[in-house]
Amino acid sequence: KRHVSSIVELENEERHLLAKVLKVVTMKYDLLFQQAFPYMMMLFQAPVNDVRYNHAFHFHIEFNPVKRDKDKIKWMASVETGTWAFINPKIPEEAAKELRNVEVVV
Repeated sequence: KRHVSSIVELENEERHLLAKVLKVVTMKYDLLFQQAFPYMMMLFQAPVNDVRYNHAFHFHIEFNPVKRDKDKIKWMASVETGTWAFINPKIPEEAAKELRNVEVVV
């Protein structure tokens, strides 16, 4: 792992590895919930028009599922809408463990 502030800073090999990781993650969501699972994928990076902030931003990707379970929609409530912060009812360690336990063949 190395620090990059923007997706455009990734080397060619890193972009290919990122594509593979994204494919695996989305496949795991589909398998975990036994359906083509809807999600919001957000890419966070430094502003593209000002290099002064590059040191302060670490490029990363977040997935926010729009369902809590196979048949339960995750509604955006007032706290989420007001703060622009997505609240996941599961603790990150629990959600990560569930995804890690899903077997995927790429």
